[in-house]
Amino acid sequence: MAFQKVSWVYWISFLVVFTNSFLSSFGYICDVPQEWFQDINGTKAHNSNNSLWINGIVKYRFHPSLSKEDRVEVWKAFEEYHSKTCIRFQPWRKGDPDYTEIMVDSEVCGRAEICRKGGYQFTKFGNDCRSMAVMIHELGHTLCLYHEQQRPDRDDFLDFGNCDEDEIFPIAQFSDELSSAIYDYGSQMHYQCKTCLGGWPSTSGVTKCGIDITPGLSVIDADNINRLYNCQGCYRHRWRPIENLTPDDVNNMYNFGYKSSYGYIYPCRGLVNGEISVGKYSVRSKVCTVSHQGLEYELERGAEVLTIPGGRNQHGATYRLINQRHVKFPENVIEAAVFAGRKSEDEGAGPTFIAFATLKTGLLGTEDSIGMVGLQKGQFQNAIVTINKKVVTVENYLILVCS
Repeated sequence: MAFQKVSWVYWISFLVVFTNSFLSSFGYICDVPQEWFQDINGTKAHNSNNSLWINGIVKYRFHPSLSKEDRVEVWKAFEEYHSKTCIRFQPWRKGDPDYTEIMVDSEVCGRAEICRKGGYQFTKFGNDCRSMAVMIHELGHTLCLYHEQQRPDRDDFLDFGNCDEDEIFPIAQFSDELSSAIYDYGSQMHYQCKTCLGGWPSTSGVTKCGIDITPGLSVIDADNINRLYNCQGCYRHRWRPIENLTPDDVNNMYNFGYKSSYGYIYPCRGLVNGEISVGKYSVRSKVCTVSHQGLEYELERGAEVLTIPGGRNQHGATYRLINQRHVKFPENVIEAAVFAGRKSEDEGAGPTFIAFATLKTGLLGTEDSIGMVGLQKGQFQNAIVTINKKVVTVENYLILVCS
C-alpha cells in the first residue's frame, strides 16, 4: 500500500515537493522516514512491548485542520479496526498521557509516528490522499506495523528488476508477532505494485498489491494486529506456520470432531496463485491441502493452521460450528464468521470463511473435509472442499463462527 508522494529515499527535505509531483503517476507512498522504524526509546520499535498501546486503546484528538469529510474518512478507518481487531480508538480526555493527534498536512500524503512514543504524537494525511485507506495505513504505523514489502522474505515474492538500491525499501527485521507464514500482497501495509517501491509480484496470478486489492484491513493485517496485541475474546484465534508448530500449538488445534481417512483434520490456509485458500491440515501427513480453480494443492511449507489458545469457550466468547441455512438472520452469521482467506484477483479478491462438510463416498461411506466459502451479494455461496484428490462444491456445510 502506498501513501505519499515524497522523496524516494527521504534524503533532503527540500526535495519533497518536487518528488511529490514526480511520483503521482506511480501511486501513493507513505512518508515515514526509515529511521523512525529503527529505534524507539533505545529498542527496536516493533519488538518492544513497551511501545504498544496499553490494552490496545489508542487515544486520539482531531486537529482543527480536519474537515467534516476528513472526519468521516477517519471514522471509517476506526471502524475497520474496531470490526476486525480488539484495537479501540477513543477520544482523548484531559489527563490522558499518551495520544495521537489526527490532522491534515498538505506537504504529505500520509505520515505517522511509529508505535506509542509516550505523550503527544501525530497521524497525518493530506493532498488528494485524504481517504479511509490512507488513514488505515498510517494508523497501522501508529500501532507498530511495518510495510509488508520490507519483510525479510520479500525477495521470494517480489522482483525489483533494474531498480537501483536507493529506490528500494530496505528489508526490516520483523518480530514473530508480525511474521505471518503467508506473504500478504493484499495487506493495507503493502505499497502498490509495479514500482521500485512496491516491487513486481513474482507469484503467479498476482498483478496487484495493497489498496488495489482491498480498501480495508486484509485478513492477515487483522490477524497480525490481534496477535501483536494479544487480543482475546473472538479475536484470540491464531494462525501458526505448519513447519514450526510447537506442542502448545498442537494442543490448541481444534478439529470439531471432523476426520478423514488420514485421521483428524484441522482448518489451514495457504497462498496459491494469489488466493489465500482455506483447507484441511493433517497432523499425520503434515500437509495443508487446499484448492484453487478446481485443482488440489498440497502445501508442506508456507501454510498456517488455525489454533484457539485458551479453548473454544472463554469468558463467554465461544467458537462453534453452525449451519447458516438454518438461522433466521444470515447477516448475523456473516458478522460472527471467522474471517480466514481471500479469493484471487480474477474472482474479485473477496473474503472467505471456514467451511466444514461431510460428503458421501460410495454407497454407504462418508468422509469429512474442510474448505472455504465466499460471499455473493451478502449471501454465502456453495462451499469448496477437497476429497479423495478431487475438488467439489457442496451446498450443505457448517461455518466456524465465534460469538
